[in-house]
Amino acid sequence: MPRRAVEIDKMGARATQQVMLTPAQLIAARAIVRWSRHDLAKKSGTSIETIKGFEWGGSDPKMGTVLTWRRALQTAGVIFIEDDGVNGPGVRLRDSETSQRGKR
Repeated sequence: MPRRAVEIDKMGARATQQVMLTPAQLIAARAIVRWSRHDLAKKSGTSIETIKGFEWGGSDPKMGTVLTWRRALQTAGVIFIEDDGVNGPGVRLRDSETSQRGKR
C-alpha cells in the first residue's frame, strides 16, 4: 500500500499554504525527540491506534488530528521541513537548549 501524505491548509496572514505531513515525517519526528507512540498520544490527546494507523499508511486522519501531532512535536523542538521540489520532506531538531522543554 503506498504511503500517503496528509495536506493541511494553513491560513497565513496573506495566503493559504499547503502543509504536508507524511508517515515517515511523523515516525522521524517521534524518533528525534525519543517519543514512543504512547508519548505522542498522551501529549496530543489522540489514540495510539490512530498514530499507528497513519504511520503504517492505512489510515487518513482528520486534519485537526495531524495539526495536533505537529503542534505537540513542534513544542518538543521538532522543525518540519516541507518538500521544496528538489529535496523531499523531513524533520530536524531545534538547538538542544530550546528542545529540552519537550523531553519526557
